[in-house]
Amino acid sequence: MELHFKHVYAEDPEFLRLAGALDDYFYERYGGLARRYELCQGLEAMDCRILAFYDADAVGCGGWRRIEGNLAEIKRIFIQPDQRRQGVAWTLLRVLENDAKRSGCTRAVLGAGAEEYGALAFYQSCGYRFCDAFGDFAGDKNCVCMEKLLS
Repeated sequence: MELHFKHVYAEDPEFLRLAGALDDYFYERYGGLARRYELCQGLEAMDCRILAFYDADAVGCGGWRRIEGNLAEIKRIFIQPDQRRQGVAWTLLRVLENDAKRSGCTRAVLGAGAEEYGALAFYQSCGYRFCDAFGDFAGDKNCVCMEKLLS
């Protein structure tokens, strides 16, 4: 199987399906608390949305949006559970970072659940470091923020 990536619009059915699976995970794990973050997750507000495919099967999604100037926020990374630990997330994150970099961004930030230990370890392994909370996450004890220089 060959891994490849495709830029898509916010209304792409496969992107909506995978982003919906991410929402389902959050609602299942966090219940009503997940609803607090719905406004932060708008797919239309992203500057870039990308699907990851193995052959014709969409197995992951992610995107980024410009927050201000040269700052990109990585958003909505999700890999189907049966496709994890195969390098899809690592490669998808690199594709998103490179896309943001080509658009003039020099730094990437992201917010993650404070108890999403696997995700936090993954982002650290990709060069992200903890930073002060930004935007909607400022002062939120349920979230932690991370950053990385895009070089």
